Amino acid sequence: MKNAVIIMLFGLGLSVNAQTVIVENEKSAPTNEELNLQIQTLVNELQTQRDLEEALLVVDSVIFEYTTRPITLMQGILNAGIEKSMGKQSSIVFDGAAGYNRIFTFGGLIEPTFSASFMIGVRYYFNEGFKGVYLTPKFRARLEYGEPTARINFLVGSKWISDNNKMTFSSAFGIARTSNLGLLPSWSFIAGYRL
Repeated sequence: MKNAVIIMLFGLGLSVNAQTVIVENEKSAPTNEELNLQIQTLVNELQTQRDLEEALLVVDSVIFEYTTRPITLMQGILNAGIEKSMGKQSSIVFDGAAGYNRIFTFGGLIEPTFSASFMIGVRYYFNEGFKGVYLTPKFRARLEYGEPTARINFLVGSKWISDNNKMTFSSAFGIARTSNLGLLPSWSFIAGYRL
């Protein structure tokens, strides 16, 4: 009888262990619905990461920069401008200036004359980040020596940006078609502060 009870208890124990194993296997193997939910969650996380990366690229491609022309400032003419991005590699530039032009020659100071100008142009950068080599056509209207003049410039330039991505310096050289003097060489040196 003892043996029969031990065998029964042993059999009951095996039965309980078998049921426990079956329940544990059922818990460890996810259903198709759970698998689909996990896959969908991963896909959503990847999409969120892609959206974030694209948003960061858009933020990186938006610039607003205050500019000035240092050489013009040294001549006594106050000037200020802006550069605003229009895409990942293109921007629009504006510049205004007014003041009394103090030009020194070998004979001394020429009589200061009032000068004012307004410029609008576009820039196309060969690199993203609005730095490096660029092409720029610009139009400038000017009042100088009491006479209105205009010029169209076609320049190739390069822009350098400080390590903190705030201070900029660009220089450009090319040709200008002027309304009063014909074709002339043209250049610009611009310092900027990027917001």
